[in-house]
Amino acid sequence: KVTPKTGNIVGIRIATGDEDVMLITDTGTIIRLKVGEISVLGRSTQGVTLMRTNDGGKVVSIELIKNEEEEN
Repeated sequence: KVTPKTGNIVGIRIATGDEDVMLITDTGTIIRLKVGEISVLGRSTQGVTLMRTNDGGKVVSIELIKNEEEEN
């Protein structure tokens, strides 16, 4: 559910769980998380918070990245 509390959806990606996801803010902060470690919630929830910004920035981009262990 999109509410004023949750904000707008930045993007959606389909993942198998073997990838990493990179989140980028408009202030230049970048984090990388393992997709397999993200909680899976039911349909009626408001989602999972992956990143909080302390500097007032907003997440503007997301991207899936192949896990480095798979590339070696």
